Amino acid sequence: MTVPACLRLADEVFPKVRAAAARRLVAEGWSQARAAKAVGLSQAMVSRHVAAAVELDPLVAALADSLAEEVLHPQAAHGPSPWCATLTVGQVRPGGDAALADLLAAERLLRAANPIALVPQVGLNLARALPTSVSPDDVLAFPGRLVEAGGRLVSPVPPAFGGSGHLARCLLRLRLRDPGTLALANVRGGPKVAAAAKRLGLKVTVLAGDGGAEERFARAADAARALPDAFHDPGAVGLEPCLYLLAPDAQSAARRILALTPLVTV
Repeated sequence: MTVPACLRLADEVFPKVRAAAARRLVAEGWSQARAAKAVGLSQAMVSRHVAAAVELDPLVAALADSLAEEVLHPQAAHGPSPWCATLTVGQVRPGGDAALADLLAAERLLRAANPIALVPQVGLNLARALPTSVSPDDVLAFPGRLVEAGGRLVSPVPPAFGGSGHLARCLLRLRLRDPGTLALANVRGGPKVAAAAKRLGLKVTVLAGDGGAEERFARAADAARALPDAFHDPGAVGLEPCLYLLAPDAQSAARRILALTPLVTV
């Protein structure tokens, strides 16, 4: 039986991360007592870790650097700690760190600007692929979407690979046409939103014909001579209108949402 990843993190990885982060803090000039308090260890344990031989583990090193950096340079942030969110990914993938950093930065942009006017009833989501993504499990997104609560945009669950099957499948379909498209966002649709996107200078393709949302999305993507900036799904009975925004990265997608917001709210 394979040990669950969560148990491996708790039993094997986290203690090494705290030890490595404590060593980094001491190297930065912190006292052992101060470093111990910062990472939740005793001063005696920190003393032992400082004196011990250093193990070279890329995952531990990456997480420890992130933890130490957050301790050394704390910042008021919207949403979950980037370090905590990193742990939810649970594995090292080529390009995964950069993709996660991009998605978390996009989330901070959205939460700070609070574009509630563009949040669909089903929630807003943002998917970020890796250059090597071939399945929805290779695409980062928010499993609980970004939703409105108390007038603020919140993310109930940190991003994770496989966090949105629908958005990931749509993004992967687009990447067959343009590998440079690494991000896809869904926001509220409707005639007013589609018109605002066009006023912003975005090229918008309307999803038409029969079938489900993904089927119509695939047909439109395959039929386009060149990919547009956005696809608009006008909706149907039981299907909410939706605007899909394409971008080369998650932060660019977030900035398109923020540029669109004032045109929708006027």
